[in-house]
Amino acid sequence: VFQYLSETDVRGGPPRRMQDSDHFRSWEVAGTAHSSYYSDVYRAPLVKRGRRIDEASEAERLHDLRKDAKRLRYLLECFGSLFPSDEITPIVKQLKGVQDVLGTFQDGQVQSSQLEAFAQDMLDRGNVGASAVMVIGLLVEQLERSGHDARAAFAERFGAFDRKPVRAAV
Repeated sequence: VFQYLSETDVRGGPPRRMQDSDHFRSWEVAGTAHSSYYSDVYRAPLVKRGRRIDEASEAERLHDLRKDAKRLRYLLECFGSLFPSDEITPIVKQLKGVQDVLGTFQDGQVQSSQLEAFAQDMLDRGNVGASAVMVIGLLVEQLERSGHDARAAFAERFGAFDRKPVRAAV
């Protein structure tokens, strides 16, 4: 017996199925309904979290949003060949824009933290001059400025992704 499952058969999740054996084989055929199902699974949290981001949001929330954007983008790139490229390409471009600003923000957070820890370590050991600590302070200030600019750009980039035509296409 050969059981053929189409994309609509598995859209809600894997159905109960018999174990494959010498006499029975069940195959799932991937198709556009799968990508739609999974894009719903990944798009919904991204949109929900993105709409909640404001000036007071913690850096970790922005980092989680970046990971959500990455998952959805990779999914769309993986299944992109199943859709017209003029529909997928702009959506992926919007997601890349969201990821770029969130990445710049996250990188600045990590680098600033590391530089501050490095400066403190040097001060604790007593083997650093004032000019070195000042230079690290200037670097941290530049990183924080860049992160602030990226965070400010987030609203525009996310807004471009969260437009009704883009949401409908995803």
